Amino acid sequence: MKNYTDKDVISILENNFISQLSNTEYGKMIQCAAEEYIEHRVNQIAGEPILVNVTDSKELMEEFHYQNNGPGFDRLTKNGKKIQIKFRQVDGNTPYTRQTHFSNTRRHSKKNKGNGDQTGMIAYRNDEFDFVLVILCHIKDGVRKNYKEWSFSLIPVDELVDVNNSPFLLASIPSDRLYKYKCDDIYMLTTKLKEL
Repeated sequence: MKNYTDKDVISILENNFISQLSNTEYGKMIQCAAEEYIEHRVNQIAGEPILVNVTDSKELMEEFHYQNNGPGFDRLTKNGKKIQIKFRQVDGNTPYTRQTHFSNTRRHSKKNKGNGDQTGMIAYRNDEFDFVLVILCHIKDGVRKNYKEWSFSLIPVDELVDVNNSPFLLASIPSDRLYKYKCDDIYMLTTKLKEL
């Protein structure tokens, strides 16, 4: 059960110290707060719980054997679709013009044996989640966009399978996929999530 408020999450997104960190450190600090913020705003805009945090429910945690993100997804939709959420900072003309890193940093384990670790990073499998939600923080002229100006891409997992290494997913999400499934604002994202 949460022991914090939405204001606590916003205070992280607006924190002056965090905002001045390098891109790598900023991304690490913002990931969890970004997930919480998106869940709250989507549900607020929709007027109903569209996104559910599995860790908020003992029953769901048991159902999905959820421990340290073991199942490989971050949120469930109201219809049971599994969503993996990635926060990425991107430069370029638009938030969708550059590919984004996608491998994860899980340590080598029985689950990840074989071709899932060809690059030294661990590739996701196509059965871990149904969609990846990429939160795109656009950096334009060296300035990061505010969280209220983030863009999004909600990509079906089938679009990310590495044809040369199936059932594993690509190590980077190509810019054409980001663009194809783009949501220019949180309202568009909410509409798409409601349709899942």
